[in-house]
Amino acid sequence: MTGSLEACGLFNLLMDAALLAVVARANGCLSFRRVLLCACIAAGYSLLTIAVPALAHPLVQLPLLFPISLILCGSGDAHRWGSVAFQLLCGAALIGGLCALFPPRTLLALCLTLSSALLALHILYAVRRKRMFTWEVRVSLCFQGKSIRFPALIDTGNRLREPMSGLPVLIAEASLLDGLLGGELAPGLTRQVAFGGLGGCGTVRCFHPDHVWICRGGQLIPAPEIWVAVYPGRIPGMQRALAPPSFAIIPGKYEFQ
Repeated sequence: MTGSLEACGLFNLLMDAALLAVVARANGCLSFRRVLLCACIAAGYSLLTIAVPALAHPLVQLPLLFPISLILCGSGDAHRWGSVAFQLLCGAALIGGLCALFPPRTLLALCLTLSSALLALHILYAVRRKRMFTWEVRVSLCFQGKSIRFPALIDTGNRLREPMSGLPVLIAEASLLDGLLGGELAPGLTRQVAFGGLGGCGTVRCFHPDHVWICRGGQLIPAPEIWVAVYPGRIPGMQRALAPPSFAIIPGKYEFQ
C-alpha cells in the first residue's frame, strides 16, 4: 500500500509539474521553483483525496486552481490569474482524457520527455541572458515641470514595448520615481503594459516623459523616445532601473566603450 501511494504521488507530481511548466512558459512566467511548489501542492492534494474521497469532487477541487494560479504567476491581475486557472483546468481535463487512453508508464515517459525539454530550454535561455552585454548609464527624466536623475542598467534583454506606440520601455522602481511623480498619476496619463520576467508576470503602469536625456561628462545628450514603467516592487539584482537596448548607442553623439 505504501509503495502504491508513493508511486501515485510521484506520478501526480510529475504530471502536474509538466502541465504547470507548459502553462507558465506559455504565459511568460516560468519559474521552476514556483512550478515545483505548485506541483507539490497539487500532488499532495491528490494523495489527500485518497484518504478523504469527498475532496475529489470537482466543485471542491476547482477553488484550488486560483491560489495555484496566483503562486504560479508570481504577480499580475485577476484577469491573468483567471486565464491561467482556465488553462490549467483545460490541461487537467486533457490529461484525464489521456489517462483513460494510455497506460500510466507511457504518460509518465511523455511527461519526463516534455519536462526535460522545458528544463533544457530554460537553462539555455538563462545562459543566454547572462551573456548579454549590459552597461550602466545615468538618465535624466523630465515630466510635468519636474526632473530627476538616476543610474540605469542597459539590458539588451529588455524587449518591453508600449503596444500602441511601439516605443521601448524603461523600467524603474516606483520608489525611485517618487520625486518625479509625487503620488498617483492621472488615469489619462498612463497606459498598462503586460510583461513577463522580473521574477513574475503581469501588467505595469507606464507614462510618457516630456524629455529624456543621458548624462555624460557633464553634458545632457537627448536619448531615444521611450515610455517609463513604474515597477511597484523591487527589481531583481542590485539595479533599480533597466533601460532598453536603444540606449546603448546614441547615433552620432554617444557611444559606450
